[in-house]
Amino acid sequence: MNQQTTNSMKILGKETVNYQDKLYYIYRRIRVTQLKTEYVSELKEFWLCDIVIRGRYQNEDDSFLFLREISDAVVISQI
Repeated sequence: MNQQTTNSMKILGKETVNYQDKLYYIYRRIRVTQLKTEYVSELKEFWLCDIVIRGRYQNEDDSFLFLREISDAVVISQI
């Protein structure tokens, strides 16, 4: 589980996150208070997510973000 600030935007109705030069979409977002930490990896596997990060998202409470990679995306530097 990683904790880092991310940049986000919406593409085709899905919230996306640029994290470690890869593009992911947010499959699920769960507040830390709603989930015991020991179940995070089980949910990651159950929901077929590639990565889980923990942090604040758009000024909300501390959350777990379950992310799926958009493998065909090419991240380029911003203009």
